[in-house]
Amino acid sequence: MKFSANLNIHGLQHFVECLLCLNKLCKELSSTSLPYLKLTHDRISIIIKTNGLIDSYLEIDSTELFQCPFVLESQTNNVIVLEVDITSLYDALNSATRSEHITIKLIKYVLPSLKSPRYRGGFLSVKFTDPIYPTIVITLDVPVNPINEDINRNSVIPVIPPCSWNIGLSKLQSITYFLESVYKIGNDLVEFQVIRNRYTQNDAVSVDGSVFYSSTLKLRSFGNIADLETIFHGLHIFSSLPGLRNVCNTKLCRPRTYSRRK
Repeated sequence: MKFSANLNIHGLQHFVECLLCLNKLCKELSSTSLPYLKLTHDRISIIIKTNGLIDSYLEIDSTELFQCPFVLESQTNNVIVLEVDITSLYDALNSATRSEHITIKLIKYVLPSLKSPRYRGGFLSVKFTDPIYPTIVITLDVPVNPINEDINRNSVIPVIPPCSWNIGLSKLQSITYFLESVYKIGNDLVEFQVIRNRYTQNDAVSVDGSVFYSSTLKLRSFGNIADLETIFHGLHIFSSLPGLRNVCNTKLCRPRTYSRRK
């Protein structure tokens, strides 16, 4: 089992921001929750399972986080699964985000244990140069436990499509206001639904055999006092796959909001 890579600073900053959200979530989860770091040549995944079921899932393409080439070898189809503490991983990577050169390497060791004569563990060694004094090299070790069990067992790993939705700042502020209003009236859940309209224009984007051009975002919340629903138009679609053109929908409309009292 071998793993070492140089980190892409731009992808690392995005990954660290996502880890911050998971870090806050892990602090609220029960002690039965187990976070895993799954490394493959295609993507890097963070999986949090509680009682055998997936609570949270985060993934990023390996080429976005690592500089090519990188080393990743194992006896199980070049897939490495590590049990890791999300807080320690976040602290180490967040400390390196201001550095210009960052490397990460899996170090394995074997220590005696009370439960068994031999216990195999290790750590992820994050090494980076000091942002102020480049001649100083800092090393932070994140304890990990390599495992061989199938983390997909009794679980369904979410499928994240290779595209994203670009929401303008003004719409994002409106969405935030909607969520705050829903919270104030005591509603606990909000349903997000992206409605992708299909067209056949030459400048549309094709993803997984479907053509997408314009889109709308629908938010719905049901509660004891009132049911709220709002629709945002004019979302932009852009693909994370190389070679696909970005498409912007120029149709801008005001959000429509519906409220039904009990």
